[in-house]
Amino acid sequence: MPICSMPSPSSWSTTASAAARIADEYTRRLDNGEAQSLASEKQKLIDAANRTRRAITRLIDAFTDGLIEKPEFETRTRSARAHLEQLETQIQSQSELQTGHAEMRLIIGSLETFAMKIKQGLTAADEETKRDIIKAMVKRVEVNDDEIRIVYRINPGPASQTSARPFLQHCPADA
Repeated sequence: MPICSMPSPSSWSTTASAAARIADEYTRRLDNGEAQSLASEKQKLIDAANRTRRAITRLIDAFTDGLIEKPEFETRTRSARAHLEQLETQIQSQSELQTGHAEMRLIIGSLETFAMKIKQGLTAADEETKRDIIKAMVKRVEVNDDEIRIVYRINPGPASQTSARPFLQHCPADA
């Protein structure tokens, strides 16, 4: 006996080809050498930050040895610390971009896996598998007077089983 009386989606093959096209596009965008350029740019920023730290250390040593006066020391140190702060902000931005690219590769892997499963005959799959796939793709369904909007998500992690019978927000029995 089915858990939900709502009809199943009938366009599994269309969904598979759309998922494959999305994965291909993201793969193309990631493969254009951007990952290597991000890594080299981040390394250049790290090197510049290390040089700035050494310059600050040399300024402190020069002031301690009496080679420069206090006003010049303060001005040059303030300028070097401001430059170091900018570099560290840029390094953080580069790290976030690299993390985003890594997450995108995981998402692409999920999309490719999803497309492969659909191509292998999801129309013959059991209802629980179909439900799991829909749950993995749909974040929420928004309903108002004029339209129904499905908000999709692609989760890079494995699907978690929180209960024996999953909550189906579109099913009248769970509403």
